[in-house]
Amino acid sequence: MDPELLQLLGSISLTEQEKPFSTLPPEMKPTNPADEGLYLVGKVLTLRPVNPEAFTRTMKVAFSLIQNMEIKSLGQNRFTFRFTDPSDFNRILKESPWYYEHHLLLLTPLQRNQQWDKVDMNWATFQVQVRGIPYVSYTEELAHIIGNRIGRFIDSDLSQEGLSKDLALRLRAMIDTH
Repeated sequence: MDPELLQLLGSISLTEQEKPFSTLPPEMKPTNPADEGLYLVGKVLTLRPVNPEAFTRTMKVAFSLIQNMEIKSLGQNRFTFRFTDPSDFNRILKESPWYYEHHLLLLTPLQRNQQWDKVDMNWATFQVQVRGIPYVSYTEELAHIIGNRIGRFIDSDLSQEGLSKDLALRLRAMIDTH
């Protein structure tokens, strides 16, 4: 770039009113205090665009909710889900993975005051059955080791005695989709 132009650009300054603010004033809350909702961010893993209206209708039926849920499109096959009932929210997470038109729907909880575009959308929760392990009973530690080997361990379906419903060790783990 021309040195004279660089010098001119370097001499320009903004007034305090013209400067953009990067943080909110401490007394201002970014979220409405009346909002008691629980939020998920979702992403449909497909290259083709998803119709937001059709997606909303389909997922409201598929989720079989106790109370209402709001879905907003964020573009690029991403959506926010706002739940008013904690049991609906927890059940949707526990019963994942979910699919839309045979495409995986990644769901990640959105923390209060977290920006939706900063949410890590690379992990999907799967229920896994591990077979062929010498069976007497399983330990929670074994479930942790196997779950963390394939991804991130969440929980297992073991009784207090380490017994499962059949000869398989059942666990839930988050698996990297990239």
